[in-house]
Amino acid sequence: MSRWPASEPPAVGPIRVNVTHVFVSVAVDLDNLAKPVLDALKGVVSQDDGQISDMRMRKREFGRIMRIGSPLPLLLDAFDRGEEFLHILVEEAPDQEVVA
Repeated sequence: MSRWPASEPPAVGPIRVNVTHVFVSVAVDLDNLAKPVLDALKGVVSQDDGQISDMRMRKREFGRIMRIGSPLPLLLDAFDRGEEFLHILVEEAPDQEVVA
């Protein structure tokens, strides 16, 4: 399920990608998940995966108590289905001159 606006062109500057794998029984190794996710974003939300300057990968077991920081309808619908899913948030990258 995708919600990148069809009229929105791919980002041109540095971006941050946050990926959360919500799994039911078996979690995928995050290092094996990163490459296909980033490749799928190419041409849709970014012009090239070289634009990704920051990335966060997480896995969370479905059914555990979780706090949802941004209870958007799409995310709540994914939880309501009770199935494994990926939540991918793409945003403008933080200041490129700051190393934290």
